[in-house]
Formats: sequence, C-alpha cells, structure tokens
Amino acid sequence: GLSLEPRSWKARFALARVFWKRSDITRTAKQLALTIQLNPEHAEAHFLAGHVFVRAGKPADASLEFQEYLRLAPKGANAGQAREMIQKLEKRPSASNR
Repeated sequence: GLSLEPRSWKARFALARVFWKRSDITRTAKQLALTIQLNPEHAEAHFLAGHVFVRAGKPADASLEFQEYLRLAPKGANAGQAREMIQKLEKRPSASNR
C-alpha cells in the first residue's frame, strides 16, 4: 500500500502498530513520526508514541505525547490510561531531569 501512496498516514500508522507488536521500537518510532507529520491530529498515534517514549526511557517526551492525546481525544478510549501514565511519569524522580 505504501508503494502506491507513500503519504498515507493510515498505512504508516498500521505499519507502526505491526512494528510495535514485534517490539521493534526503532521502526515503530520512525513510522509514528511519519504518521504524526502527515496527520498531527491523529490522537492514537500520539498515544502509541507515548508508550514508545516510555520504553525508550524518555519520560518527559512520553508525558507530552500522552498530553497531546488527551488534548485531541479527551474522552477517547485510552483517555483513562493516558491520564494514569501522565501521573506515573510525573511521580518518577528522573522525569523532571530529562
């Protein structure tokens, strides 16, 4: 699909989810960056990006992505989890140092 339409944010996000399930953080991050570049209003991409940053050990960036998800989808399916993640990240001693 991407060979036909390389600017398809939907295809990029689908690919990011495949890489995420395979625990390929580098490829997930690359596809999410492209997804968000093509469609910055896609809340689920920000939610997944938050988890990628958590796994990468970047709590400040993760918190920003979860906050962006909540801005875009305050009543979304993952809103509760996003709020919980923000609270957990803010409680980390290293969160303010990054």
